[in-house]
Amino acid sequence: MSLSTRLVAPPGTDLARSDEAADRQGYGSDLPAHSYFSGASGAYRFRLHDLVVTAFLRWRLILLALLFPAALGIAGAFLAPVRYTAESVLVVMTSRESSGAQDLAGFGPTVVSVEVLKVARSEIEILQSGDVIRRALMQIGPTTLFPGLSGPRRSGLGEGGAEAGMLTAAAELFSRTLRAEADTNSNVVRVRFTHPDRQLAVEALRALLEAYYERRVTMFNDNGSRLLVAELERYADQLKGLEAQIQAVRARFSVLDIGQEIQLTTARLDGITQREDRLREQQATAQAQLEAARAQLAAQPGRVFASQEATNVVPNDDSRNALQRLLQQREHVVTQYTSDYPALRELDQRIAAARQAVREGQRAAYSTTRQVRNPAVELLSNQVVTLEVQTSALQRQLEELERQRRDAEARAASLREAESQLRDLQRRRDGMEAIVRQFATREAGARV
Repeated sequence: MSLSTRLVAPPGTDLARSDEAADRQGYGSDLPAHSYFSGASGAYRFRLHDLVVTAFLRWRLILLALLFPAALGIAGAFLAPVRYTAESVLVVMTSRESSGAQDLAGFGPTVVSVEVLKVARSEIEILQSGDVIRRALMQIGPTTLFPGLSGPRRSGLGEGGAEAGMLTAAAELFSRTLRAEADTNSNVVRVRFTHPDRQLAVEALRALLEAYYERRVTMFNDNGSRLLVAELERYADQLKGLEAQIQAVRARFSVLDIGQEIQLTTARLDGITQREDRLREQQATAQAQLEAARAQLAAQPGRVFASQEATNVVPNDDSRNALQRLLQQREHVVTQYTSDYPALRELDQRIAAARQAVREGQRAAYSTTRQVRNPAVELLSNQVVTLEVQTSALQRQLEELERQRRDAEARAASLREAESQLRDLQRRRDGMEAIVRQFATREAGARV
């Protein structure tokens, strides 16, 4: 059962003023008494309704409280200068005994040894030391990295210590923008440097790392490293001398790759030998053919029978033709003259003489036999000449191949000598390279 009554003010509170203020705000105070006070002790209990009422009454202040930080952040984002951060990661090398224990099962994390963290922390101290920072600043220039140091605000430095004061101030500014952190789970050190100029940030970080490396070399340098450097230089000079000797041998024997040269010379000798064998076979064949052709040519006769003719006609005999002419002439005269014509009797005598000459020519028989040059002699003579030319050419080829074989054998002998010298020099060079590599590793380890 609720009782509607006025809010009871605490002791010392003007109840009338509270009610009057509540009436001015526009809401009544006819609320249950247990809404504000609970229990015998009269403790006040906050309700959501009170938050709504407060927000309604103080909305300007709440809105201002919400908007002011956002506006301040936006203004800062637009007005704040842009700054670039150059970052580098360094790995701290430690011995096997000081390194972390790896979880072989693969379920647990890698446990980093405390010694590794100590070494990383010491490297950070060296990196952030004033000497390293001043070396980096002298390399890049204090006013180049921080132009404000040369302004009027830095003019109060003394004349003699102006440069030292500027370097000290620049080192202080450099230390403020330098961050070096060691990873707790590994042996990695992260170095960051912030600057408004991106290029200067990178150059400053590079100069800092170079000064750090020089500082480490100076700190951890010992006499053993110098001795190793001296020995390394001595063996390096000997190695260069061996290289020069190898080049001189190659130049003297005109070789680049001795193995390939030997292989090519061997192949050339083999080819020359095979060609000589083939030429000797051809020469023997040509010589045998030449001897056989000469024997056949000597056995052949110079002339051979071609044809034979037999006739009883005397060469250049014109008696028959003369008889025919005389007979034709008599027939013509008979038709023109009488039988007692004197010329007719003369023709008859001449005809009788011609007939007597024809009868005498028929009694003798004549024969003609023709002989020509033997064609086998001409063929064999041509073959002999051809075989003589071929034999002479084969002999010249054999002489040329003999010269080439002597040159190849001399080249092979020189290559064998060069191979012996180069093998010895290369064996010495390999041993010297192993020694130089070992000294270089020991010298690098001594420097680290």
